[in-house]
Amino acid sequence: MAENTTSKSLYEDLQPIQGVILGLIGTPGIIANIFAIVVTVKLLRQQNLSPNVFVFGLACMDCFGIIVVCTPTWLCYIFGRWAGGQQMCKFQGFMTLFCTLGTGFIATSMSVDRFIAVKWPLHHRQRVTAKVAKRLVLGLVTTAGVVASFPVLGFGSFVMNLTGTYCTLNWFAEDKEDISFSYMYAVIGMMLVVTVIFCNINVVVKLCKREDKLRGMSRKSEQQENQASRTLEKQFTKMMIVISLMFLICWTPFVIRIISNLAGVWISWSADLQASRLLLLNLVLDPFTYVLTRQHYRHALRDLCCACRKNKRRQGFKGNSSLTSSSRNIRITNSSNILDVIDIKEEPVKEQEVMKNMKSSDSCNESLV
Repeated sequence: MAENTTSKSLYEDLQPIQGVILGLIGTPGIIANIFAIVVTVKLLRQQNLSPNVFVFGLACMDCFGIIVVCTPTWLCYIFGRWAGGQQMCKFQGFMTLFCTLGTGFIATSMSVDRFIAVKWPLHHRQRVTAKVAKRLVLGLVTTAGVVASFPVLGFGSFVMNLTGTYCTLNWFAEDKEDISFSYMYAVIGMMLVVTVIFCNINVVVKLCKREDKLRGMSRKSEQQENQASRTLEKQFTKMMIVISLMFLICWTPFVIRIISNLAGVWISWSADLQASRLLLLNLVLDPFTYVLTRQHYRHALRDLCCACRKNKRRQGFKGNSSLTSSSRNIRITNSSNILDVIDIKEEPVKEQEVMKNMKSSDSCNESLV
């Protein structure tokens, strides 16, 4: 009876504005991730490289995660109570762990991939192909699903958060199984954070040293010949660093809160709530980093905006005049194929040319190292 009273009081305190804010955060994230998926698919046709495979996997996990994790909470705000009972709580908890672990694994793999590419470029070019990257992404996603299923099977548990609108990992575990799983999850999260920091620091230091050596030793003709491959490598590195920073900012507080609660230090429901929100925010922010760091995504976004603007003007013009049957067909075609305009306007760097240039630069880099 006390449990029902507590639940009722939680639902009475629900603020609809919180649901609106969650919708305003989640909806742009879904749209941005769909945009990133479409552009990456087109980009993979031109540059079938491992970093693009990781970006595609990360965008898919982020988009899927926002939808399945936020839906139970949105339903709670719509109906004014938690819908689905304990089974829905387990579903949301499982999806939260699965999607956050999946994105964490992929983001960490991107850091390791760049570290290998900079440290051993020839080995990376020969061994870490797009096919290998696809298998790795599938393996990481499967591993995330296995780990996330432990609480559903009894090793660990999920509980409602302070607002009664979101199910997450049991922060204050008392049973041995729950405590063990919480520690295991915290260790996994800490290992990911340490790996990302280690790889990023080494990549930045290595690239700075390489640039200094190339400036002093390379001739102008060699610099021009390897410019395409070096530009592409810099874009991959920038994207990896920004994604890694977002991962660290959003993941580290969550790991700290788990350890703090298990150790009985700094017990705060409010801090736990903010840490959970940061973890969800990571899924939303990832696609915006692609636009900030890659020219292909910026050009695709510009082309999409221009296409929408032209289509709007054309519709306005045709709305003021009589439409013939042929003009109606043109109008329908233009409005239904806006996504097809998302193309790579930038002069594409063909994969064969990039690979050739990268191999020549890699041999030079190996000698420099």
